[in-house]
Amino acid sequence: MAKCKYPLDADETELGTWTTNIILTDIGRFVGDLTITNKKLIYLSKFDMSLKAIANKALFYGIDQEQYLVLPRERIKNVKAKKSLINKRVIITLDDGDEIIIDNGMLSVDKIMKALEK
Repeated sequence: MAKCKYPLDADETELGTWTTNIILTDIGRFVGDLTITNKKLIYLSKFDMSLKAIANKALFYGIDQEQYLVLPRERIKNVKAKKSLINKRVIITLDDGDEIIIDNGMLSVDKIMKALEK
C-alpha cells in the first residue's frame, strides 16, 4: 500500500518513503516525508508554514492544506552520496545548477540512493 497521499500517475510506481530532512540551498532546512517514484521525488513538508512564499513556486503544490515539493526526475542532473560517521546526505544537482540536499542524519542513505538510481 502506498504511503504517499500525493496523486500518482497511472504508470507511476512508489519506490519508497522516508522521514528525513531536506535542505534547500539559501532557503533553509525542512522536516518531512520524502517519497521517490519512478517519475518524480515528492516531499511533504511537516512545517506549518507556506513553502510557496520562499521557494520556486513551480515545484510546490498544495493538497488538503499540505505543502508538497514535487521534483520531476528530468530536472535531476546528478546525484551523489556524502557520508561521514555522524552525517549521511544525498546531494541532488538540478538542471539549473541548484542543489537539494537530503540530510538523513546518522541514518543510512543507501536505500534512498538505490531508489534514485532506478
